Amino acid sequence: MSVPRLELFREYSFGAARRLSALPPGHKCGRLHGHTFLLRVWVGGELDAKTGMLIDFEDVDAALRPVLDALDHHELNGLPGLENPTTEHVAMWVWTRARAALPRITRLELRESATAGVVITG
Repeated sequence: MSVPRLELFREYSFGAARRLSALPPGHKCGRLHGHTFLLRVWVGGELDAKTGMLIDFEDVDAALRPVLDALDHHELNGLPGLENPTTEHVAMWVWTRARAALPRITRLELRESATAGVVITG
């Protein structure tokens, strides 16, 4: 009998401003504007036999805290690597830093609104 692979997820939100200057002149997103981004990260692995958990949510929070602190209530264009802070670029920026802190992250979803976002898996 095979052991199922488990994934858990944790959600976070952060507010940030940006301007997408690579868009055509007059595009509304070329002006400074803000979003309340929703970030969801999945962590995969096997249950710890002792704790009965995949990972403690507090450990996920601790790994993501520096990444979120760098983004929350900042103008994204001013962060190194986010000079063109499209949702795709922000997601990749988060992915790189989050995976360095917590390599068991298997999936990341970043939403800029209720109806638009990006998903990274790997």
